[in-house]
Amino acid sequence: MSTSFFNSLPWNIKAYQQLRLSLIRERVAGKKVILIIDETGNKKKGNTTDYVARQYIGNLGKVENGIVSVNAYGVVGNTLFPLMFKVFKPQATLLPEDTYKTKPQLALEIISELEGMGFKIEQVLADSLYGESSTFIQWLNKLHLKYVVAIRRNHKAWLNQEEVTYSDWQTFDRVFSNGNEQTISIQ
Repeated sequence: MSTSFFNSLPWNIKAYQQLRLSLIRERVAGKKVILIIDETGNKKKGNTTDYVARQYIGNLGKVENGIVSVNAYGVVGNTLFPLMFKVFKPQATLLPEDTYKTKPQLALEIISELEGMGFKIEQVLADSLYGESSTFIQWLNKLHLKYVVAIRRNHKAWLNQEEVTYSDWQTFDRVFSNGNEQTISIQ
């Protein structure tokens, strides 16, 4: 197939996304989905791509010039499905038609859109960026969604004592793709 064939196709990205999500919804056949929310970034040189800025790139473990997206993955049984993503738009890179949204706000949009499409969410899993966002937690509670979120050791949270289970703090060494290591404590 020639390049001109692909260039002349009437691509409608929204239509293909809807088709892909409807096929996934059929595949899970009404089963509840464990939803994983996370962000990912890619290092980018230059500034010709919209929304590229100096920002934290998780897989590099540091601030670099790059682009970041908030992603949602669904887990049913032993199968992981990529569901949806939204590009994070740093304030300094906003186009005139853009509205600034935090990563937790983007995650909440994703959750609402997936529920609107008929996905049944059993539980939401997210890292400390979301676990330390009071807005994110309040919305999960308002939607009556169960969740497991991380919080950093120095972050305080008020919990209903009768619902709390915990264990002793454990440490583990997180190794980034660039070889850097970080010791993290979890409970």
